[in-house]
Amino acid sequence: MLIECLKRKSFPSPLLIEGRELSGILLDYKRFALCETQTACGDCRSCKQVLKAFHPDLLEAKGDLKMEELRSLLHRLRQKPLQSKARLLCLTEFQMASKQVQNALLKTLEEPLESWLIVLSTQSAGKALPTLRSRCLVFRMGSEESEAKAPLSELEAEIFELIQEERDWVLQQKIESCLKKREQSRSVFSRLLQKASEKNYPGHWLYLSEPLLEAIEQLDRNLNPKTCWEFAWTRSLQEAKKLRFSGRRLSL
Repeated sequence: MLIECLKRKSFPSPLLIEGRELSGILLDYKRFALCETQTACGDCRSCKQVLKAFHPDLLEAKGDLKMEELRSLLHRLRQKPLQSKARLLCLTEFQMASKQVQNALLKTLEEPLESWLIVLSTQSAGKALPTLRSRCLVFRMGSEESEAKAPLSELEAEIFELIQEERDWVLQQKIESCLKKREQSRSVFSRLLQKASEKNYPGHWLYLSEPLLEAIEQLDRNLNPKTCWEFAWTRSLQEAKKLRFSGRRLSL
């Protein structure tokens, strides 16, 4: 679901991406975040510079960097963007980072600025300090793809239809059992969104898809699954009501 976030100009940060083949998703993040229109257009100066790995607002290093190198990168990160809307620090193979480097980076994560983005990639998120992981949105490439592609269970298929038809009261009863554990909720949300995408967002899914994407991000920040769902559903109802009211006024 990370690519969906990028397409709607939402850039999770600080972000810890776990997986083995991450060069593609890292390049996508750079292209969208640093593009002049944040659409990865491929035609602007920033997009062309990213493809050449030479952009004034792109700061990159491997996880086994020395403290002196990290200090230099963090100093540059705190400066105003020269060309894009934000500066992007990308540290790859972060499983090799020393505890000293992680602790130094942790201080930066505790005081983020709107003008910077931080992305860490690793083969194993478990090798990052727990305190550092808790401040990042953790995105697992392999599990995300397999979860989204798994077929809906009978209950999930029923929930999908209830959402599509906006049958609020029955829906809340049915989805309650899916909100007890964070990982279970994340898997269910991912599969439902994948199905909604395949069906071109029918019915109420037109309003719920974006809030539910944000709910998945919130789950990765260790928020309560029920709270995440209630926020997403309430927001979708508000958006639907707003659009319907606007439509009625336009027809008068």
